[in-house]
Amino acid sequence: MKQRNGFCLAICLALPFALGTAVANAQVTFTCDPSVAVSTCNYLNTTIAGHYSSTFSNASASIYITYGSTGLGQSIKGENNITYTQYVAALTANPNQSPVQASALSALNSDASGPYGSGNVRISSALGTALGQTGLQGVTTGALDCDLGTTGCYDGVVTLTNSPNITWFYIDQGGTEPDGAYDFYTTVEHEVDEVLGTSSCIRTASSSEEPAGRGRTGHVATVIRPKQGASTEATMAATKATLTDECGAGVPSDVDLYRYTRKGGLVLDSALSTKDGAYFSYDGGATKGADGVDGRGKDYNTKANDEDYADFVSSADCGTAEAVQDAEGCPGQDAGLNILNDGRGEINILNAIGYNLVPAPPQLVNPNKKLIDFGQVTFPAASPKQDGLELQNDGPTGVTIGTISIVGTYGDASQFSFDSSKCSTLEPKKKCHIDVSFNPDAALISRATLIIPTSSGSTISIPLTGAGVVNAGR
Repeated sequence: MKQRNGFCLAICLALPFALGTAVANAQVTFTCDPSVAVSTCNYLNTTIAGHYSSTFSNASASIYITYGSTGLGQSIKGENNITYTQYVAALTANPNQSPVQASALSALNSDASGPYGSGNVRISSALGTALGQTGLQGVTTGALDCDLGTTGCYDGVVTLTNSPNITWFYIDQGGTEPDGAYDFYTTVEHEVDEVLGTSSCIRTASSSEEPAGRGRTGHVATVIRPKQGASTEATMAATKATLTDECGAGVPSDVDLYRYTRKGGLVLDSALSTKDGAYFSYDGGATKGADGVDGRGKDYNTKANDEDYADFVSSADCGTAEAVQDAEGCPGQDAGLNILNDGRGEINILNAIGYNLVPAPPQLVNPNKKLIDFGQVTFPAASPKQDGLELQNDGPTGVTIGTISIVGTYGDASQFSFDSSKCSTLEPKKKCHIDVSFNPDAALISRATLIIPTSSGSTISIPLTGAGVVNAGR
């Protein structure tokens, strides 16, 4: 069975803002409760934090990590209202817009200005910091609002379950993820994404009021996810009645501004939000911009089904299209899954809403494929299924291809193999071919990444996926 993070809460405050200078030396930092092992906290502050700092130049967030009673995980975060005009002005003032950001800004001006231009937008304190805003409110470990920057005030508090029925797998400890275990760090990244700003104002379950703090009323929304199969049609019908805009009538979150059902078809309110097939798009609905590892685009969860509204719909087979922000986790199959190897699902969203990408070094060696999908392959078979890719040197000098490797994500990575004997050096404008094979020996979905280092300083990563199917005729 599958299960993802337990519930998300948001402390929401309507406060005035001033535009300032975006944060320098941005870094996601984790403060850990004593219940969290020192080695785990160190890994969070090095490897996991590094995934964000190597991707975004202005992603700065202070996050408290603890264990407690929840589903898989939960996050609470400081959220603040800003006018739509202020939000668009901050995006427009960015001198380093990526192509995704430029397209997103164009879509806002063409599609969102009409319905939202005179109202507010709900943003997280972390996104407010990235946009250079001041006067932001964060959250304490007791779920009360606080002035960001003061002791004990965080951009978010993330709680991972301490249930004896859930087994966590910690990839820094080595070994193979057990069938029934969940990757701890993948779940943390899921919640960090939401603290940064990937969550919706639409709630799919009941909410409650947080006690007033210092003369202000915080609003805390709670979503609890059951295990797969636990929801019935009756309970789903009941929860549909509670599908509401928790930020106020017609108030979107930053990510709600990019929810489409078709080209030009912006999802405007909760009455439309239960329609199947809503997806994130940074270019006005023309493109599903949250790719997933299969490159086919990720749909949002758009039903009142006890799963977070703005999470991605989970892949049915718990494998081929999995992303960190999927509504459900995959026990035994998500070890090492992170925002760097899941098809840029969260990266594109965070980039669009206001987080700037770290400038990438020139890619001198370019592959002709982004993914190798072998599909379903019967076994036993007379020979492996063959595929491959070409590399081309688009630079001015020769390039050496380093030691190529295959790193497993889930399933059995040993079912993939490659032959790079024809691809050791590349002169300018020349191509070489790498053969890749898939030879399943079990009814199993497997996914891995082909890692190709080059002397130009870049490393090429190609996702591999395939499914073994029993050959009934043998």
